[in-house]
Amino acid sequence: MIIWTVTGGELMRSWLPATLLIFLLLGCDDAERAAEQKREQAARIEREKELRIMSDASSAASVLESRLDEWISKRDDALYAVEEGTVYAVPVETPWLIKCSDAGLSVWLGPWMAAEDSPNWTIIERELTSIGLNQAQCEELVGIVSRKMHSVTANNLTPKPE
Repeated sequence: MIIWTVTGGELMRSWLPATLLIFLLLGCDDAERAAEQKREQAARIEREKELRIMSDASSAASVLESRLDEWISKRDDALYAVEEGTVYAVPVETPWLIKCSDAGLSVWLGPWMAAEDSPNWTIIERELTSIGLNQAQCEELVGIVSRKMHSVTANNLTPKPE
């Protein structure tokens, strides 16, 4: 008959790593929870900021025009749109659509009427707000975005001499 005995030091060496692992895992969970709370707080602050901006027509106009300028420009007889690192160049005559609802405000660039019928058509979309808007806000902000899109897409090119 063999009897195993464990001295205090051996017991400590066998349980210490497991105990430390449990404390580390519990600590990671707390750190992860704290990081998630920070992300949620940052998102809430950003949403509140966006709500304040979009509730004032003059500040909304400035911000929306700036966001459009970052996205689309006219050069070389074409519209250039930059979306997630990809540069698109489309004819100046490319149709566009502004969509505004409780899901937010966005601009679509491309043959949006044919999109459902023709899956080969590409539509470039840019969300201009990160918040939903009510009908009164939409009516005001769509006008602002529409005027900006008209100024960008106006075909005021001079004909080339023959």
